[in-house]
Amino acid sequence: MPLSGVQVGSVYDGIGDPTTPGWPSTGECERLSDKEVENKGNVPLIPSLLISSADGDAIIRTIGGKVVNVDWQGGEDNCTKARKTAENRVEAAKNNRLMQLGRGGIGSAEWVEENREMLAARVVAYLNVDCAVQGGPFRASATPHLDDIIIEAAQQVQDPDNSSQTIYQSWLASDNDTTLGRLGGAGSDYAAFVQHIGTPALDMSFGNGYPVYHSMYDDTVWMKKFGDPMFHRHAAVASIWGLVAVRLVDDEVLSFNYISYAIKLQKSAEGLEGEISDNGISLVPLYASIEKLRKAAKKIKDDIKALRVKRRRASVREVRERNDRLIMTERAFTDRDGLPSRTWYKHLTGILRATSRRFFGAVGVSLRTISTMEKDKEITGSQKQLEEALKAAFPDVSDGCYLQ
Repeated sequence: MPLSGVQVGSVYDGIGDPTTPGWPSTGECERLSDKEVENKGNVPLIPSLLISSADGDAIIRTIGGKVVNVDWQGGEDNCTKARKTAENRVEAAKNNRLMQLGRGGIGSAEWVEENREMLAARVVAYLNVDCAVQGGPFRASATPHLDDIIIEAAQQVQDPDNSSQTIYQSWLASDNDTTLGRLGGAGSDYAAFVQHIGTPALDMSFGNGYPVYHSMYDDTVWMKKFGDPMFHRHAAVASIWGLVAVRLVDDEVLSFNYISYAIKLQKSAEGLEGEISDNGISLVPLYASIEKLRKAAKKIKDDIKALRVKRRRASVREVRERNDRLIMTERAFTDRDGLPSRTWYKHLTGILRATSRRFFGAVGVSLRTISTMEKDKEITGSQKQLEEALKAAFPDVSDGCYLQ
């Protein structure tokens, strides 16, 4: 990024229109007052504007003052005057803005809120591509039951940088691992789909972050010269996206593998247990529910496999019932009231975070801020929600039967 470059974004630390939290911002709808918005703490109370490094340097150099404390000293020219204090504060503010940059998603959040009922009833999955090419190897993140579909698609697409192997092979060679990431935080348009209404989703790209992102230099000129001169990587991402979309549309029964989901929940519960071990809280009921999910997921996977091996077509009613339940399983992990103090976020298992502490959303939010008794209540709530998801998606799971 040239010294004159500015990464444009927003200092709004929230989702959607801040005046309509949780409902669509349309026409003459009810809105919060300016004072109510300010009190929520999601918007800055002073004017804020990003500036370039060059402009910032020029401004800082006009500031005089006394020598600052040692822990404030440093910088490119080892400046030690009071202006360094201001420079560090500007830099800290700038870094904070950059961290919040991807947390806008106002348009997608409002669209999801406005079309919530239709989306919750009909959408199979949301396929997100924010920045197709950023530099670096292929990477993907998803809700766990989409892992297999993404990997299978990557096995069918040629690596644009090495014609002798597939993207999957290059992906595996890059770090000897093809573990998919999870859709954390509110980093892109998938946030509203996953966290607000419980829609399966994925995100994919080559690399993760590039220097001219969201600046005036982020254009086709830069991409042709530096990012992807022949646009081969763009074509590869589009190919994987297309293959996944075709599978989701054409497979008679959706290829959702909830075994992957159960495995992730198990690992996250183990991590969570380590963090609360001193509080005398037992996760035995939670582990039991996860095991029920695993058994139910294996049963439906085997059932679908047997159906395909027999090469017979199931009845329309049977297929519709299976697919509806597979789709609604993710929805069943949401709670209408949302997470404590963050009610817009409805997904209670917290598929939104890769770290164990945040994976069980309701528990993660309160883990460090509430009493042991309340923590135990939150964990019990997560366990009950998992049970409800099982009942909704896999009836009679306790008897090990599914759509007999």
